[in-house]
Amino acid sequence: MHEAVSYWVVTTDRETAGVVHSAISAIIFSLLHPRDLLNLARTSKAFRAFLMSRHCASLWKAARQQMPSLPECPSHLSEPVYANLVFFTHCHRCLKPKVTIAIWEFSVRYCSECKEVIIPPHFNSYRLRDTSSYTDFCSQLRRESLGESSRPV
Repeated sequence: MHEAVSYWVVTTDRETAGVVHSAISAIIFSLLHPRDLLNLARTSKAFRAFLMSRHCASLWKAARQQMPSLPECPSHLSEPVYANLVFFTHCHRCLKPKVTIAIWEFSVRYCSECKEVIIPPHFNSYRLRDTSSYTDFCSQLRRESLGESSRPV
């Protein structure tokens, strides 16, 4: 059922420095929601180093595959970057919260102020393709995963 992963997670607790075999951790991590896995990676340097390593790509994929309605990760993004783009609604430049529109062409979220600064003015002459349906889909998916109602944002 689960792919056997044989890595070690090193704990950095001063009193009880130890090593936990990650076969158990890998099974637990692969059962987490991608948002939770990303939050876990943000809790300590040890978890970040472990979960952001290339060895853990299968864990991220397993976590994403628990959500069958979520499209495959684009080839130009890593699984953690994709999880961040889909499930976290902060501006990728200034970290302003509740930025609901992702710019899928650039794989980022920018608030309106940052978007004006970052995206060159000549792009305004090109109409960025309408991504509202994909944005709506990801917003709905995010609300469902948070246990919120299916009302529009």
